[in-house]
Amino acid sequence: MTDREMTEIVEKNLERMTGHGEGYMRPLVLNESMGGNAGNWQDIPCAAANFYYVLETGEIVYFGNCQRVPDEIKEKLPQGTFRIAVDTKRTGKLRIIGTGLDRITLAAEETLEASVEEFNKRHGFDTEPA
Repeated sequence: MTDREMTEIVEKNLERMTGHGEGYMRPLVLNESMGGNAGNWQDIPCAAANFYYVLETGEIVYFGNCQRVPDEIKEKLPQGTFRIAVDTKRTGKLRIIGTGLDRITLAAEETLEASVEEFNKRHGFDTEPA
């Protein structure tokens, strides 16, 4: 995959992470229970966001819990999970602090890491106290 292709996929992933509606990360996270199975990070409650991605490229196709994901997506694509801290006390912003993946290729790993880094840089809360 070229740098240009990776950049295009990272931008698509960012749209999938920040957009609104069914299949997007932000509304999924804000409707999840926080602090349960995902625990806390630096006293900040966390939620988990499951997603489905293209194994060869790391392009995120859909965010959702398995019972709400269209069958054609969950039957074809591997699943990943972001662990996301939600700064409910200060900014209301999110910060991705961990990733779990069913399967991975080098290209997908690089793209997903770049997507997380870019999301946290553009949209995440600062890790230093205000």
